[in-house]
Amino acid sequence: MTIAIIATVSLSGGVFAADAAQYHIDNQTFSDYSKYIKALYNYKGNSKEVISKKQHIISLYNYKGSSKAVLKEKDQLLPVIYKIWPKLEPKSTPTNNPNSNAKKYNATKIVNGNGYKDISIDGKKYTNLKSFVNAINLTKNTTKSIKDLRTDLISLYTSKSTNKDIKKAHNAIVKAYNEIVADNKAKSQKNNSKVLGVNISAKQSVSINYYNSTDVVNKNGFKNISINGKKYKTLKEFIANILNYSSSDKAIKELKEDLVDLYNSKSKDEEILVAHNTIVKIIKEINTDEKIAKKAAEEAEKKKLEELAKKYKIPVSLASISGTAGLTTLMKYINKNLNHYSGGPSTADGVTKAKGGDCWGLAAWASRVLKANGYDGRVVSGASSASSNHRWVQVKLDGKYVNFESSLVTKKYGSKFYTRTCATVNKVISYF
Repeated sequence: MTIAIIATVSLSGGVFAADAAQYHIDNQTFSDYSKYIKALYNYKGNSKEVISKKQHIISLYNYKGSSKAVLKEKDQLLPVIYKIWPKLEPKSTPTNNPNSNAKKYNATKIVNGNGYKDISIDGKKYTNLKSFVNAINLTKNTTKSIKDLRTDLISLYTSKSTNKDIKKAHNAIVKAYNEIVADNKAKSQKNNSKVLGVNISAKQSVSINYYNSTDVVNKNGFKNISINGKKYKTLKEFIANILNYSSSDKAIKELKEDLVDLYNSKSKDEEILVAHNTIVKIIKEINTDEKIAKKAAEEAEKKKLEELAKKYKIPVSLASISGTAGLTTLMKYINKNLNHYSGGPSTADGVTKAKGGDCWGLAAWASRVLKANGYDGRVVSGASSASSNHRWVQVKLDGKYVNFESSLVTKKYGSKFYTRTCATVNKVISYF
């Protein structure tokens, strides 16, 4: 998390030069100064010239000196900044110092020795470093003591010093800020990039506008947000899609995370609680709809299998088999439910009625099941040691015929695997 942008550049050569009709960032030209400033703040390139301009603007905004020339340029800049980011504009300039009684302090001591308990911000004292750091960061107070304290804390946060006291203070502040960020994320209150020391959302996307997840839920702000160019008429439809949507778009991923955080929120904050309850209710509805849809699909599939089984006069359990796994299923069914009888039924209907039959009947019954499930195959015959006109089935898989011995898989013949044969093909009886 970046706390602030600290720049130490010269304030010479202002951006409001009289002959500056246009402004440039790399290969982009801006005739509108507001758009130029906004693009400058969001610049992620490596142009030293552009970075220098960016630092100049930031330093100009933070300038506290007395140079009339610099103050004049700052006065020209501020209206533009306030136009782009209205939240930056102070509501009022304090005429007196509400913290005039604040004691002298040293930021390292404040962090290491809990000295912050002796300092008030807007008349409020704090009992722990985390709440104090959060308050000093968010306060609009512009008194010198508070601004200096914030500057010192920022310096400690960004410190690379090896001094034990400073390092200890640095670690304490980093820990406090990490906890604040985690809490804010859970509350869907984004603490993104800090520009000029104030929260400015860094998320930009061609598909998603600036947003706050709580607003999205409480105020139906989702109507202004699109996913893959699609807008949604209801919050329920929007949440269903955002939760199921997989995207590398940072803004969409963060919005999805925010909605999940709101769903899991334990916050008692009224606004967050409203959003949480709304999301929980909607997700329950979505889950219910999915269960109903799943049940309906299962019922439809069951009905489809029943109709198929009825049409081909086969068991429902064999109305949805495929591939080699399907042949194994068929083999096990025959072994468990049917058997070979010499002189038994020689037709598929006869086998169904008698729960068994001769090799002709078992081959006819197996071919019926296979045909119902979309297999290509044929009934063949050949001479075996027991019969000169033995019949079995061959199924076409991957362009080749595979034997399915409908008689040898029965218990009578030792429950052999379906590819085991006892005869050589000499005739094709029929195809299916």
